[in-house]
Amino acid sequence: PLVVRHVKGTMAFAFNGALVNAQALKEDLELKGEGGTDFRPVFAYIREKQRKGDLRGLKGLLYFTDGKGIFPERMPPYDVAFLLMQKEYEEIEVPCWAMKLYLDEEELLERNERAEE
Repeated sequence: PLVVRHVKGTMAFAFNGALVNAQALKEDLELKGEGGTDFRPVFAYIREKQRKGDLRGLKGLLYFTDGKGIFPERMPPYDVAFLLMQKEYEEIEVPCWAMKLYLDEEELLERNERAEE
């Protein structure tokens, strides 16, 4: 995961998909989920970093995903939000200890275009 330190605390960002067009990241980033992801290694990685003292004060994890995969069974000691970008709405079950937010791909692209004008 990508770790960001902010005045309000430390956040971790994780993504489980294919970077389809990495060549033009800033101009045209396309994220594509394939399903079947095991989310647990990201949580294990964070747990190990915390155990070693390399990652302190983590407040939350934002996990960009299609939501289709294997979730950890236990709640971590920080907030978790799964950010689900979908072209068509599909109900995804996440653990009761996690938040889920649906992102509308078309709306995000439109907002990005307006911001660039």
